[in-house]
Amino acid sequence: MSRSPSDPAPDRLIAADRLQAFCQAAFERAGMEASDAAVAAKVLVTTSLRGIDTHGVALLPGYVNRVRQGDVNPRPRMTLSQGSPATAVLDADNGLGVVAAYRAMGHAIELARQQGLGFVGVRRSTHFGAGAYYAMMALEHDMIGLVGSNGPPVMAPHGGARRAMHNLPLAAAIPTLEEPPIVMDFAMSVVAFRRVAQAAQEGRPIPLGWAVDAEGRPTTDAAAALEGALLPLGHKGYALGILVDVLSGVLSGAAFGADVRAEGATGAPQDTGHFALAIRVDAFMEPTAFKRRTDALVRHLRSTPPQDPAAPVRVPGERGAAIEARRRREGIPVPAGLYERLQALAAELGLAAPA
Repeated sequence: MSRSPSDPAPDRLIAADRLQAFCQAAFERAGMEASDAAVAAKVLVTTSLRGIDTHGVALLPGYVNRVRQGDVNPRPRMTLSQGSPATAVLDADNGLGVVAAYRAMGHAIELARQQGLGFVGVRRSTHFGAGAYYAMMALEHDMIGLVGSNGPPVMAPHGGARRAMHNLPLAAAIPTLEEPPIVMDFAMSVVAFRRVAQAAQEGRPIPLGWAVDAEGRPTTDAAAALEGALLPLGHKGYALGILVDVLSGVLSGAAFGADVRAEGATGAPQDTGHFALAIRVDAFMEPTAFKRRTDALVRHLRSTPPQDPAAPVRVPGERGAAIEARRRREGIPVPAGLYERLQALAAELGLAAPA
């Protein structure tokens, strides 16, 4: 059956290794060192493999453009300052946040290896993508990973009528033995900013309760929401957001609250802050015993009778693990719109588009 002109073009399936090679080449053409380009490419493609498409390869064109325009330092001299045997601060020198967060968690793991836990704050950074990747770096070391980030203001405080804070994502990864690792990654807003931006781009309304307009009025107009503010996940999401901002920005010496600059808004560095925490399980108990206990928790939660028989109870991380297994076999689905952007980027950089 032929496709109707009004039907959307089908997704293009591209193997992960090909996408990763393209992403790395694009970052290198933008001026980044090969080692940093490889890290950034791996983070974006792994994020897409796990089904977090808004924060995976879809970020590549924007990241590359920001590097090429000088908003992000392509070859930063990132420096570590040790605060104590278990803590440090990484100055990212306005480099790509993806690379800064990767390095921060890597150092947190080294500190945890020596001290039982390691905490690294990051200052003078930029957008770091999806936090789950960095939290999951701890898993292969039998550690628990926890990361967070602040950013430019997009969300109103609970009860507020205008944006005053980022939506402050928080991610965690917990090792298991036989079950998929527990992995959680969520912002403190009702919905991610990029979902609202996507709705505005497509001319779709958004549900009431997601955002307010510039006058502080509840709105279903996605474009008006982009001029206004996202809403937090109630007073609890607001409170958790304050905690993430303190750990990411206040404690690290980065900007915080409404002082984190918007991407490319002023030509000045954003000064985004992150944090990475690694906890060595065997500082508390034998790792296999811990992972068996975590498996037991997962199975207990999953065995709960569901409200809807067609929607069984799941544990955070299950969906991502299943999507990753399928996409490693079949390829990563790239929507037509994104593929056109990748083709345009390839043409600008003198590269072959991924296929």
